[in-house]
Amino acid sequence: QLFITRHGERVDFTFGPWIPYSFDKEGRYQRKDLNMPSSVPARRDGPEGFSRDCPLTVVGGLQARMVGEAMRDAGTAIHHVFCSPSLRCVQTCHGILSGLGIADKLKINIEPGLFEWLAWYQDEMPSWMTAQELISAGYNVEPSYKPYISSEELHDTVQETCGQFFIRNFFITQCALQATEEAGGNVLLVGHAATLDTCSRQPLEQAASPSVASDSMPSGESVTPS
Repeated sequence: QLFITRHGERVDFTFGPWIPYSFDKEGRYQRKDLNMPSSVPARRDGPEGFSRDCPLTVVGGLQARMVGEAMRDAGTAIHHVFCSPSLRCVQTCHGILSGLGIADKLKINIEPGLFEWLAWYQDEMPSWMTAQELISAGYNVEPSYKPYISSEELHDTVQETCGQFFIRNFFITQCALQATEEAGGNVLLVGHAATLDTCSRQPLEQAASPSVASDSMPSGESVTPS
């Protein structure tokens, strides 16, 4: 089975411009609200790195863990995980796996191809944390994973259309399913709000009627940032 989820509540959408008043001149973090994370991971680009790659709120982390606990209580197992490189997605993924009780056993494959629509980042792309930085922060990331679409390829992409965005995410979905087919087991994709549609529309339509799947890509649609 394929499970698709988006990230939990994010700090910037909840508190607005939070960085200037949450870090001192030396770059030390201090939360200003109990719903802000008690700490943030160290990253090579310092506090400004969070401006386009923000963490979850406390509530966001709780949401993720509760999803994992609900899956565990329902007897749902996860055997393979692919996650957007956004910190909020990695933290959501970690929370779900923690709720499932397997965060220390199942490694997270960081897949840049699951990142959201590039049209929102035409001026500047996020500078994501490296695999080693995420590991140092306590996230069980697979350091040897080779992504199907690299972060460099995304940075080189210019003016991605909505249709191209759907194709990119569906391509990653296909790759993840094909790569895990022999081993078997359930696959979890962790991404953004639009991921629920971009990674599921064609598989669902193919299952219902293969003849209409080729016509399912949007042309003039828009998607909402997450």
